[in-house]
Amino acid sequence: MNINSLEKLALSSSLALCSTLFSGIASAAFSVYPISVTTNQQGGAQIKIISASKEMDFIKVTVKTIENPGTKEEKERDLIAGESLVVTPAKFGLSAGTTRIVRLVNMVPPESEQAYRVYFDPVSNLDEEPNPNDAQKTKIGVNITWGALVIVPPVKPVEDISYMPVGRQLVNNGNVHIKLSEVGVCKSSSDNNNCKWTKDARTVYPGKTLLLQGAEAQSISPGSTVKIKYISTITQTTLERQL
Repeated sequence: MNINSLEKLALSSSLALCSTLFSGIASAAFSVYPISVTTNQQGGAQIKIISASKEMDFIKVTVKTIENPGTKEEKERDLIAGESLVVTPAKFGLSAGTTRIVRLVNMVPPESEQAYRVYFDPVSNLDEEPNPNDAQKTKIGVNITWGALVIVPPVKPVEDISYMPVGRQLVNNGNVHIKLSEVGVCKSSSDNNNCKWTKDARTVYPGKTLLLQGAEAQSISPGSTVKIKYISTITQTTLERQL
């Protein structure tokens, strides 16, 4: 992927890829900020819903679990027992020109990082379920469904990544994502002056592998040592690691 996987996840949650609904209610005008958020150590986070409308908007909130994030197998599903991301309020009115804070609380920390998408759907009233296929509606308006990416980290995050020569793959053995910035191939583990670094802004998610490709893969030979530079999920700093 040319786009970092986390950025791609957030982008798929943004206005560019959200559903445009044609319905019988006036065009809802609001925005969501931030479009991507990580819960804190207490399991909390918040998202602002900002009105750009001249009238009251009504919004309903739904939560989906993201399976296999950032991969071709990525899909969303409804929450099941044991998944405990709670959104408050789950429905609300947004007065013209105001900002409403929606709070997210994860009640039970996961053993491994979990990704969710929280959808904000405009509706004509708080008793209505979002339904873009309602043929009975006649007045046409354009309504945007926003989807915010929410990452819930484990209580004890572990960053553990290794290199598998067979298949030339990076393997995330930890429980949080690894956000790469560069991959380096060195002639030996003791020779730091002869490393060839290649930009690589992809993300390796817990339990997943990432195939090295292009110039970085072509420069690997028997005896080579692979290194990575990455942005640590734990410290939010750029670190270097020999694999």
